Amino acid sequence: MVMAGMMGTVAQGRGAEPVNERRIIVCMESAPGPGPALARITAARVFADIDVKVTWLSDFRGCPAEGLKISLNEATPGTLRPGELAYALPYEGTHIEVFYDRILRMVGQRSAPLIMANVMVHEITHILERVARHSEQGLMKARWSNEDFRSMEHKPLEFAREDVELIYAGLTYRAAHHVAEK
Repeated sequence: MVMAGMMGTVAQGRGAEPVNERRIIVCMESAPGPGPALARITAARVFADIDVKVTWLSDFRGCPAEGLKISLNEATPGTLRPGELAYALPYEGTHIEVFYDRILRMVGQRSAPLIMANVMVHEITHILERVARHSEQGLMKARWSNEDFRSMEHKPLEFAREDVELIYAGLTYRAAHHVAEK
């Protein structure tokens, strides 16, 4: 925690945003229908609840270097990560692929934006935490139960406290790393 604070001070000294302004840029491919747009709104609210601002961009090719990139797969091969709804590359630090077609098949058009928002937040969190880990409960569980999916239809799952701390540390690292690259 002390190291994270020191990195934040270093980043501020070099002209980065203040540590108390936590933000992330996410570039996401567009998809037909209102589902992905509604999912973005819900995902932004989940992060806002922990004081992280998400800026969504639809210009996938013009995504800034510090931005995350979400691809939406609408024709996922059955052999590609069977049973999964998405995956992130946390050690690479940028790319996420959401299997939008699987989400639609699993829950239908009506619930897809709410489930997709939880899926996107889960995968974005893997990138921000910079590690492939899972929590015992909440958004970062390895496998969501039927009860979790039912709950998501009313409100997004919540972060475990340790995930919030890891997100903050990851954002501080990303800010310091991006400033160092300039």
